[in-house]
Amino acid sequence: MNRECGLRRTVSLLAGIPVAALAAAVLVAPAASAATPVLPPRTTSVVERTEVDADGDGATDHIILTESTYDAGGTLLTQQSRDDFDADGAWDLTILTTLIYDDDGRLSLATTTTDGDGDGAVDATEWQELSYDARGLVTSVIITRDDNGDGIIDSTTSSTDTSDKAGRTFRSVIEDDVDGDGVTDWRLTLVDTLDKKGRSIHSESEFFDAATGVTEVSAIETTYGKRNNVLSVTETYTTPTETMVQETRLSYDSRSLLTGYTVTSSPSGETQVHSVTRDRRGHETGYTTTYDHEGDGVIDAVLSGTWTYDSRGRLVADTTSLTLGSVVAPILETVYERDARGRDIRRVQTFDEDGDGTAEHVEEVVSTYDTHDRPLSTVSTVTVGGDVIEIRSTTWVYDTHGRVLSEITETDYLGDGTIDERWVFTSTMS
Repeated sequence: MNRECGLRRTVSLLAGIPVAALAAAVLVAPAASAATPVLPPRTTSVVERTEVDADGDGATDHIILTESTYDAGGTLLTQQSRDDFDADGAWDLTILTTLIYDDDGRLSLATTTTDGDGDGAVDATEWQELSYDARGLVTSVIITRDDNGDGIIDSTTSSTDTSDKAGRTFRSVIEDDVDGDGVTDWRLTLVDTLDKKGRSIHSESEFFDAATGVTEVSAIETTYGKRNNVLSVTETYTTPTETMVQETRLSYDSRSLLTGYTVTSSPSGETQVHSVTRDRRGHETGYTTTYDHEGDGVIDAVLSGTWTYDSRGRLVADTTSLTLGSVVAPILETVYERDARGRDIRRVQTFDEDGDGTAEHVEEVVSTYDTHDRPLSTVSTVTVGGDVIEIRSTTWVYDTHGRVLSEITETDYLGDGTIDERWVFTSTMS
């Protein structure tokens, strides 16, 4: 997979989702990093560097540097990400995020500044302010943005959460002023109602677009059985001109394992029927899904799959096939090979595009691990029509704490033995 050198990463809490999901600072890891750093005690800084040779000539074309600082307890304080898009020694893009916490250690303010042209001046700033109730739950997030560095707020997004005293009805309101004129341009209201067991039985969303004056409403009703299995889900979507309803009914066996479901839609009449088979251990061994797109009783498509397991219940193979009318195409099959510890050491995926029994596309992935089950290397080989068209290899090196010190990915896009792209990621901590 070719990665663009002009990666633009930012550190931001997402507007447009309930604030309960925004209670912590969300940081984007470097593009080539295998995992989020595992910090040993007293780590105060992490420096991660990625060098990209985009054309395989041995010269670095793009440099990404991310520096993070922490307090003595391992709490993130700042993160600065810089890009040198042409590796000329000058930073072309700098994004700095500073996090401030309240006396209880909760994130209260995140400030992100962006220098988009490398001249040292701040071109844009985003502030994210969080508030909490007495229980420590996030009640609001306010995001304001200065998009051109002139000190004027260009847009604001706010999100507030409330709940009743019984803790069974939750309400989130998200409002966006996209042009900074103080007027809400759109509003999304989410309401979720729980039963005595804490299960969602009714949820509703209402979206209002101030530009058109149109309000769209969707609602979901859920029912449950005696064993807490979901029995039905009814979704209703309403606009000023139409109402659409989709109902899903589910069935289970005596072990409360899903055996199938039926989905019907109105007014279209579209119907989807899904059935599942299982072995005595309860593993899914196959499924079949039929689609009647027109609601005329004629099956337009059938999607089916199988799973095969070894004596330990580990997946060793799976297949997926699609039938359109009388034509069976395509067929996707994956075979897994594992070592004595159950680790995936070889995986072969074949794709028969026209269902004639011959795989036109084959991908083989071979993996190795250390004694702690951490990946040491993977080699992926892609073959199309019998010809190797791509080989990608990745290797990892760890320190004694299990942190990734380096990750190197090399890609041969033509399968001719020549490295066409190379990514080198290194990490140092202090």
